[in-house]
Amino acid sequence: MSDIKYRQLCENDFEKIYDVAFEAWNYTYKDIYIPSKIKEYVDKFYTAEELQKHIPYIKKGETSFEVAEEENSILGFCNIQVRDNEKAELIRIYLKPSHIGKGIGKKLLLNGEEFLISKKIKKIYCYAQSENKIGHKFYLRNGFKMVATEPNELFDNECDYKFEKEL
Repeated sequence: MSDIKYRQLCENDFEKIYDVAFEAWNYTYKDIYIPSKIKEYVDKFYTAEELQKHIPYIKKGETSFEVAEEENSILGFCNIQVRDNEKAELIRIYLKPSHIGKGIGKKLLLNGEEFLISKKIKKIYCYAQSENKIGHKFYLRNGFKMVATEPNELFDNECDYKFEKEL
């Protein structure tokens, strides 16, 4: 295994991000959503047009959208958006299933937290679908605490768990 490079998203990554998202969603949510629902979601939020919207915010330093790359292959990504002077939201963090458990997700999260600390942000929060046990385990293992249950805005009749972490 060669060295993994961590860097911000660029336009050349869009197709690879889609592929990672599709693979990760099918792995993470295979027992929660039917395949057509997974494809619908990934097709909606991981198009080149949607990903392009992040580039200006990355350039302005308001967003971190970091990718883990090895030999021109994206292994995973982590997207964090500053919400105000004190908090930020972890929007998404996904890995290729073959790279789960190798410390890549943890490194992506730590790099994102360093970005936030440099901006004097004090808290990071995220939401995870209530049945997403993979996500819950990751967040708890990395210092987050579950603080609330809230309605899921994207999927009717579901709820999300809200996790928070002090930086």
